[in-house]
Formats: sequence, C-alpha cells, structure tokens
Amino acid sequence: MVPSGICIDRTGDLVVTDALNHTVNVYSERGALLKQAICPADAAGPVQTCAIGEEGHLIVTEFSISGPHCVKIFRFRSCYCHITRPGSSKRRTPTPKFDKDGLTIPN
Repeated sequence: MVPSGICIDRTGDLVVTDALNHTVNVYSERGALLKQAICPADAAGPVQTCAIGEEGHLIVTEFSISGPHCVKIFRFRSCYCHITRPGSSKRRTPTPKFDKDGLTIPN
C-alpha cells in the first residue's frame, strides 16, 4: 500500500487513496478497514488525492506518467441528485445508501 491522499467523510471515517493498488479504502477512526470504496474494476488508475463533495460524491485525482492526469467523480454515498438515475454501468463496487444523518441504510 502506498497512501497518497486522505480525507474524512461526514461520519468520521478515513478515506485513503492507495496509488500502488489503484484503490480507495475506507477505515474507521481506529484504523480498521471498513470497505474498499473504489478498485481497478471501477476504472480507477493511480489515484493520488481524494475529497468528499457536498452531495456525498467521492472525487479523486489520478496521475499518469504516460498519459493525461484526470479528476474522476464517483457516487460514494446515495445522493438526491442521482435518486432517479440508475447505477453506473462501469462501477463494480456497490454504492452504499445513507440517511440524512450519514447512517447506513441496510439493503
């Protein structure tokens, strides 16, 4: 693992980008791995930094030596702006659903 970026979501969990494995992982405040939010199957490249947007989107930057750098936006939490839209056709990691207080809603 090569941690390259970190942010904290509204529930206090740590969101960490791993440039070596092209993943974004979520850890509890005590450091326990909770889930893998983004993986290479989600079309993630060498992720560098991350942020959580106002509506719960996960925003990551990617660095590439041989190609263009880019910014990608993923549905990290369920949000009102996508409530009527289907899930991503590329994304393989399920998007968790949360209530207005940031608590997980069981599927």
